[in-house]
Amino acid sequence: MEQAALQFIDLQHGNVLALLAIGFIGGLVSGFIGSGGAFVLTPAMMSMGVPGVVAVASNLCHKFPKALVGAHKRHKFGQVDIKLGLVMAASASVGVWIGAGFMEQVRRAYGEAGSNLYVSMAFVIVLGIVGGLVLRDALKQHRRGHADAAEETARLAKWVQSVEIPGTMMEFKVAKVRVSALFTLPLGFATGLLASTIAVGGFIGVPGMIYVLGAPSIIASATELVLAFVMGLAALLAVAPLVLMSLTGV
Repeated sequence: MEQAALQFIDLQHGNVLALLAIGFIGGLVSGFIGSGGAFVLTPAMMSMGVPGVVAVASNLCHKFPKALVGAHKRHKFGQVDIKLGLVMAASASVGVWIGAGFMEQVRRAYGEAGSNLYVSMAFVIVLGIVGGLVLRDALKQHRRGHADAAEETARLAKWVQSVEIPGTMMEFKVAKVRVSALFTLPLGFATGLLASTIAVGGFIGVPGMIYVLGAPSIIASATELVLAFVMGLAALLAVAPLVLMSLTGV
């Protein structure tokens, strides 16, 4: 019982204010770029003593209301491609379920310390690689003198759009792209898998929509909120039980 009690945060005034500030910053970041809220929230929660598996699961569960508000707001501005978001969310939900099982295996095999180490290392490696690639691309475009580099279609995206696979082609009007679903499904799966293991699926989803599918950056960041909304629903069924098992020491 004493070990289980340590899994809770002591809600003193300082901790409550810290949680409110962390939540606000995470929501602000998500509203701007469609992802990244958990990039702030997960490490912040772990620094307050929350186990990694609980921090990841908790962040996934609160994606539901946060993404609902963000997606609704940005849909009013015509920035959300609902069709693209739902297509990717279908495979993303599968990724969430599989990733949740993987996290449970890590927790059972290596305990809370092992799951904390895994989440921390995954953050550094995955986000470091993705962030570095995006920064490199931005610097290249800047050196070439393109003022609106974000809207330039990447070479990979041009190839993806040129591939015609009968029976799988889909047109996404808001994003202004026409691609095969065979490209969107694995991208959505990877987003969900990453989201359920370190809670930051958008660091794959948003760059993937931009550099693989060729969607404009503003559309990609807004559409990612649709994925987060659906993944939040999936997390309530797949990931939330892990929180209870971790708290009870099962």
